[in-house]
Amino acid sequence: SAAKPPTYSRIKRLPDGTYMLMWQRGAPTRSDNNGMETYYAIGNDIFGWTYKGCLFDHNDNAPGCKGGTVVRYYSCPELLVLRNGDILAINSFWAPSTYSLQAYREDHGLALKRSSDNGRSWSEESIIYYGQCWEPFLLEMPDGEIHCYFTEARPWISSSHSGTSLVLSKDGGRNWTPEPGSDPYRV
Repeated sequence: SAAKPPTYSRIKRLPDGTYMLMWQRGAPTRSDNNGMETYYAIGNDIFGWTYKGCLFDHNDNAPGCKGGTVVRYYSCPELLVLRNGDILAINSFWAPSTYSLQAYREDHGLALKRSSDNGRSWSEESIIYYGQCWEPFLLEMPDGEIHCYFTEARPWISSSHSGTSLVLSKDGGRNWTPEPGSDPYRV
């Protein structure tokens, strides 16, 4: 099948004056355009871009929370440029095979990467939340605390989204409260 068109794009200005663009592509085998993986590009302005690659790549053999493996896809990219110049890139991750099952919450969640060099290199992925969710939004507060708001989904209760939730970091995005695996704060 042909690749799906890019969707859910996000642009941020970086500390060096360039711009970063992130977007998702859906799985060609799915009828929806929910993300499969996330790509990025850098530009000197918002009219010309240099493709940099896949930042969050799907995994056909991700470890499943109950053993075995699941297919892991990434959706809803978001960026935050911190006051110290670091860039945080976040995505929802999800496993289509277990998405509607409460007992498999840890097959889904929020994955974060960090760049300290204007997007030239990235940290390994870290998980800041486990549970079915979409559309993370990062916000740095005046005191440096970082908030990650997201749509928490509970498909075993409702076929639609079930509210806004929050996890937060007091150390620049390295550790998050509540800890992954715990219920988030409900907003």
